[in-house]
Amino acid sequence: MTAPLVSMLGGLLASLERRVADSGWPAPEAAYAAHVFSSLPGVATERSNRLAGELTAAAVADVDEARWREAPVLAAAGYLLADAASSELTARWVAGVERLADRDPFPPDRASFFYRPVELLGLARGAIAAGPSGGLFCGWLAGVARDGERRVPEDVWHRGLAAAAADVLGTPWAPSLAASEVAAASVEEIALLIWLPTAYAAAGQRLLGSDERLQVHELERQLLTRAVFEPVGAADAARAAVMAAALRHAVEATLESAHGARWQLDRGERDASEVVVNLCRRFPRYILQLAARHDGRAAIQITDEYDLQDNLHALLRLHFDDVRAEVWTPNYGGIHKRMDFLLKRGRRSLRRR
Repeated sequence: MTAPLVSMLGGLLASLERRVADSGWPAPEAAYAAHVFSSLPGVATERSNRLAGELTAAAVADVDEARWREAPVLAAAGYLLADAASSELTARWVAGVERLADRDPFPPDRASFFYRPVELLGLARGAIAAGPSGGLFCGWLAGVARDGERRVPEDVWHRGLAAAAADVLGTPWAPSLAASEVAAASVEEIALLIWLPTAYAAAGQRLLGSDERLQVHELERQLLTRAVFEPVGAADAARAAVMAAALRHAVEATLESAHGARWQLDRGERDASEVVVNLCRRFPRYILQLAARHDGRAAIQITDEYDLQDNLHALLRLHFDDVRAEVWTPNYGGIHKRMDFLLKRGRRSLRRR
């Protein structure tokens, strides 16, 4: 990656991580952010490593009983319980969700936790983490998840997080995404699809299926491309966290891939290889230029393989002192092959195919 590109991505990551840092207890988005950073290897920063502990301390200190009846607070606590159990938080959580279960999860105005997927996933994680004491609520919430499969909004953000919640509750859905839906997804939804297969493997696999266009490496390419060429922002800490985590993961994967492709070549070989690749890529322009002679002179024709080989040989001699033509390879399994050219100094060869 070039220095300007690294600088631009670094600035974007810093901006997203500041958005996360600006959120705190009792926002479920903040607790979800801590969950994202802890579940995707290698993306946590010093600040994100402190986030879960700070939220847990604030939750323990929060003794407002009215607040502990609210779905957003219970969802935030659910993430914390799942990642670091606390008997004090568990007791408050169980008392609060008993009241929550008396409410309609599918009201006509959609003003409930089911239609706020970060809350739905937090409640699901809390229900499992609470163990036997949360058993009744866990059964009720699993029923909500089963009924919700046909009610979930169509956008990727809702479907992805709700599918993860259903998996946590043991009521897996059978959702899948078409390539056209992913192509129309927002940047944060692409980031979510990169994160899901790591944090919730089964749900992620069902969503993405086997289409090559929906595999994580292709999604990472899309994410980096859009991050570079499109304005990227985040409406809340949850979206900021998943974008920051997925971007860090994509950048590291890209750097590792580039290093893996080049680490065996020393600098001289890399330079030689790049010259040859560039010559081959631009060779069609060279051919076209030969056809455009001065003053209407006859074009220099390239009609067969040997015309092509002679011209490429001449071009290689502009860059390399030792270009050896028609060199036989060593005997492998009783078979010899002949290389059109061997660049002895760079130990790189061009083989006839």
